[in-house]
Amino acid sequence: MSLEGLGSYGFHPQALPAHLQEPPVPQPSATATPASPQVPTTPAPNPKDVEAAADRVMNAGERALIKDNYEQRMDKFAEEMAKGDSAFRAALLDKILQKDPDAFGSWLHADRMNWMVNDKDISADERAAVNDGMLTALNSDCAMRGGKLDAEYIRQTQDPKLIAAYIQAQNLDDRDGFNRALKAFSGLQPQDIGSFANGPQTQGTMQNFSMAVQRHQDWYENQTMDLPNPRNWVDPEAEAPVQFSKEQLTAMRDAFESKDGMVTNGELLLAYPDRLERNEKVTDTYHDMSLDMEKIVGDDNASWLNFGQYASDEVGRNIDGTIGIKMGELGLGDPKYHLSVGNTRLGSDIAPAFRQFIDTFKDGKNRDMTFDEFWKGLEDKWGGRGISYLDGHNDPQMDMKNAFKAYYESMKLEDKQKTTNDPAQILDLKEQRASLMLYGNLLVGMQEQKLIQGDVENGMKVLPQIGGGIVDPWGLGGFGLNLDLPHKKIDLDQNVGTTPNRVNFGQNDMFTTVQGDKINLGEAIRARLNGLDKDPVDEYDNANSDAAHWESYSDRMGTIYHIFSNEQRNPDLQIDPREAFGSRATALNNDPSYDVS
Repeated sequence: MSLEGLGSYGFHPQALPAHLQEPPVPQPSATATPASPQVPTTPAPNPKDVEAAADRVMNAGERALIKDNYEQRMDKFAEEMAKGDSAFRAALLDKILQKDPDAFGSWLHADRMNWMVNDKDISADERAAVNDGMLTALNSDCAMRGGKLDAEYIRQTQDPKLIAAYIQAQNLDDRDGFNRALKAFSGLQPQDIGSFANGPQTQGTMQNFSMAVQRHQDWYENQTMDLPNPRNWVDPEAEAPVQFSKEQLTAMRDAFESKDGMVTNGELLLAYPDRLERNEKVTDTYHDMSLDMEKIVGDDNASWLNFGQYASDEVGRNIDGTIGIKMGELGLGDPKYHLSVGNTRLGSDIAPAFRQFIDTFKDGKNRDMTFDEFWKGLEDKWGGRGISYLDGHNDPQMDMKNAFKAYYESMKLEDKQKTTNDPAQILDLKEQRASLMLYGNLLVGMQEQKLIQGDVENGMKVLPQIGGGIVDPWGLGGFGLNLDLPHKKIDLDQNVGTTPNRVNFGQNDMFTTVQGDKINLGEAIRARLNGLDKDPVDEYDNANSDAAHWESYSDRMGTIYHIFSNEQRNPDLQIDPREAFGSRATALNNDPSYDVS
């Protein structure tokens, strides 16, 4: 424990009675030269002592013709480790591994240590000394980084501090390093997971690790390969040796939920390893947040979340198996895998901005807060966590920031609308709010569709193992793709037409962007849509609202704009899609709490 930590235990000298307090220490004058701080140093262990102790360990239990007595050697190892300080223990461990590189494969097993402690052959203090030596080695000696210490041993210790140090010692970009970290993480017991995920000492480690989980999503998804082929075949047992108990999954879900709603950094992947169950969580999150957004910006215009919940539910039903992705499977692609990857990525990236908006402004709170203050709060909480539109990442036109400025202004107009009884003013405010919401929705759509562009292309590849794959030849891949809404099906490769719920930008719909530019919303959106490609087709014209090539970002965005415009005032978008279609995922992996009745 650091000296600074003493204050957290309530020890404050000034709180003592006066007659028990130490007399004040004379303070040096302003001109006096302060004394150099005396930093206590721990002498390095004597190499001869370390060598001798290592020899005693290695000689213990040695037998000539039969297997060595591993219990006797473990006992001696624990005894020698307990004799020295932390530096000695780390040095002794290193020396033993030099002498016996296969120690973790033979006698040095944590389960052996644990049952010998239970049998009182080794004391609990001696086991703690062994763990302390490993912790010291990980924190101070780069030679112990990587795989020199066995991940299985670390897992079996169930020691949160040791597990955290071991994760920190791995190269999480490397698959082997990530697998070692994951195995160690799986040793956390349910009662320790909450403090590990949210505690000040390990929260940074948890965030770095969960971001690595997101980078290695294919590792998870390949456990449940739908259609193995020569290009992506893996042995599930070899690739996925780690499993979590129901109790561990429950503890992870509770811990992540209590922190920030489990919407980023691979937390979805950790706590929901089954792709159907994970997709269900994304849909559920979108639906719950859509209800909160309605209370802030009004329920007469859908937010992106209302559309997102239906898109996510569509993904879930396709993952579960529908005719809409049969072409990709017949072409030996793996569309279910890429659907899952893309939807998880969106749930992890887009939702934090909505979560922050809701937490900031729900129940009428913070209405005097400026938009810049809101965005700074978003950056302060979510910065450094791999989100595409923060930290100078992949949002050069600031689409997400402008989208939420539009939502913010719509909220302010909604508040103003509630205070007036003038029908003309109410109608004018309604139209202004509708335009702002459509603009915000489309900018979020541009960001999220850009984010999953690679997943859409890969999901529509034909013969992916040949020359990198052919993407949607002749536009045939769009056949059968649709978006299901209550009481209607939108065929995505057909003109979407118009509906009575349509919102159109007006000639006087103006907006000042976060860059300081004053724009006409309709003209700006027309320019953005038509600037996505070089063809002469006017994507803003409803006559061109189909998407023959869904894998094309520009073609897809034109259709999405018209769907948003057509359906923004559709009250059916407030319905939970699981209720609309009876598509709630059931019989899911390791779900101890799901009610399927």
